[in-house]
Amino acid sequence: MERLSSLWVDKAMIRLLLSDIDGTLIQYDPKIHKTDVDAIHQLQEHGVQFGLVTGRDIGFCRHLLTHHNLQADCIIANNGGSLWIQKHKVLEHHMDGEEVIAIMKQLDAYVGMCHPFICSEEREFFLMKHAYTADAWQSIRKTLAYLGNLREEDLLQHLHRTKASVVKISLYTCNEQTTNALLPKLQAIFKEYEVLPTSIDYIEITKKGIHKGNTVCTLMDKLHLKKHEVGVIGDGHNDVPMFSCVEHSFVMESAQEEVKRHGKRIVKSVAQAVQCVIQYNQNEE
Repeated sequence: MERLSSLWVDKAMIRLLLSDIDGTLIQYDPKIHKTDVDAIHQLQEHGVQFGLVTGRDIGFCRHLLTHHNLQADCIIANNGGSLWIQKHKVLEHHMDGEEVIAIMKQLDAYVGMCHPFICSEEREFFLMKHAYTADAWQSIRKTLAYLGNLREEDLLQHLHRTKASVVKISLYTCNEQTTNALLPKLQAIFKEYEVLPTSIDYIEITKKGIHKGNTVCTLMDKLHLKKHEVGVIGDGHNDVPMFSCVEHSFVMESAQEEVKRHGKRIVKSVAQAVQCVIQYNQNEE
């Protein structure tokens, strides 16, 4: 943000727009609509920085941006567990390997109803292979192939072998009904962790106190930005904590009514939010 400081002195303009991914920047097809891509380019041409704030892993974010020829000035990934600024990782909240093993053993009984996994920064995904029949394993590999490289090594074996720390545990639930049924059960079991739905078919587990809101505030501190200088757009319950961190919050029209109540303005797309930002800044000039 240093390069913009001289341009915005004493102006109440929006300097950064952060966008959620699932249900906001992309829908069920993992592609960004051209109108949104063009709008993001236009936003940056107007001197406003752009970033992602998502439950997705950093590898997915990088792939998505590269595929659409987009640049992100910052990325909050893993539902607030990781923060990247200008391609440099500046913050990450880990659970150690033994801790994750204990959680996974508790989740073992739910495999089939949901599909727990972890991923690396290189988009390598590890699932509880031991819990699947051969046919079920091939089926879930086919279903989740869009994520990245699904490894054949069992998740628990991987953790025992590498002792790797993990930022986030993901659970693919297949549909909204299963998400709604599982969420309160998992929140009761894992009270010492953050357990949040990040889309209609995903639940994420991170360390307690880790969510998008806290990390957006951390990002603002690091970039010396005030609440009125940042806009956010999202559609899910996991986006609600960040709405109160900023003055300019946009909620997707497709969001649930409970989520909409927490945002300042309802929009149909990221492109519409971008136009609101550009118009707001022009009015402040």
